[in-house]
Amino acid sequence: MKRLRFLGLMIYLISAFANKTYAETWNCGEKDSEGNYGANVKCTLDENGNFTVSGTGNMADFGYVTDGLPVSTAPWGGTQANMNRIKNIVVESGVDEIGANAFNGARKAENIYMPGVKKIGTLAFYDPYAATSIYMPLVENIGNGAFKYSKVLESVDMPNVKVIGDGAFRGCCNDGLKNKLKYVGVPDELIVDENAFSNTLVSGCGNGGDCGNCGDKFVQAGAGCVGNCFDGYYPTSKGYCEVIKLRYTIPEADAATSDDFENTIEWIFE
Repeated sequence: MKRLRFLGLMIYLISAFANKTYAETWNCGEKDSEGNYGANVKCTLDENGNFTVSGTGNMADFGYVTDGLPVSTAPWGGTQANMNRIKNIVVESGVDEIGANAFNGARKAENIYMPGVKKIGTLAFYDPYAATSIYMPLVENIGNGAFKYSKVLESVDMPNVKVIGDGAFRGCCNDGLKNKLKYVGVPDELIVDENAFSNTLVSGCGNGGDCGNCGDKFVQAGAGCVGNCFDGYYPTSKGYCEVIKLRYTIPEADAATSDDFENTIEWIFE
């Protein structure tokens, strides 16, 4: 009888252990004056590789170290093996900014979901080898090198983006000899660095290098190679279509009349 009870207890403990889900949680909000990470934002990584960022406000900025390739120095990083644990990334609504280098080296992350994020820091997702598409509905600002060398990325949709930094998608999607990034959804007017999409099908030429992808055509952000730049853009000597920056001024109300409506707004092309 005692032996049967012992066996039953062992089976119960083994079953309970097997079904238990383990997760690590860190404070990852912006640092306070004493250098402690803020508790307003929490980062959690479970045993299945699901990484969740929750809370309100901004993530902290992190550095990176070289472990063969650069990897984040965030509490969940430090080595490539640690970063490889991350399989899916969910940044919940309420978190406005993803810190610099936060997921630098997360090469196994297949899914990236961030419905409320407005800003992505420098090198935040550097070198993600597994993600094929990214949807960033509210992102307005993408830092330098944020998605640099995303090897299998095929589409990026960012309908509200206003600024795309230097090398943000540079070298994307060059998996061996295959260049995969073919679609970039952006609004009509934005500020995009001329190197933001360098070495991709979206902007294969320019940057003072080989223009083989576009030949004698121009690189139109969000469309690839075009014979003529879209309305609101102008061609540059480097082969890029750059946005025409617009300013307008509205005179005093008593300065305009019904007969002078065309002078109410003055457009200045820079």
